[in-house]
Amino acid sequence: MSGTTAPEDSEGISFLPELLGKYQEDHNFLYWEFPEYGGQQAIIYGHFKAIRKDLHKGNARWEVFDLAADPEESTNIAELHPDIIRRIDSIATSAHKRSDNPSWQFELLGDRQE
Repeated sequence: MSGTTAPEDSEGISFLPELLGKYQEDHNFLYWEFPEYGGQQAIIYGHFKAIRKDLHKGNARWEVFDLAADPEESTNIAELHPDIIRRIDSIATSAHKRSDNPSWQFELLGDRQE
């Protein structure tokens, strides 16, 4: 839209086609992280959404929601889906990049669903 070219090391998939009503390349997952709530990660994988907060305090516990059955995200089903937890944890580990901004930095401690 701006007429610029994306950097060669860009890892994302443009959503411009979606905005223009054209074919949108499928995403295997959507991943994001930000510093609010003590550091947060979230992933959309299929119809599941996983989120974990308080990463700056070492939290590694995922909350998982089935968006198809529970669009309000009212019931955490993480304990029922260890297979999804393993996949989500793998995605988070591979997608996370250490930030140069100190307020965004946290260490991933792996899956500790206790």
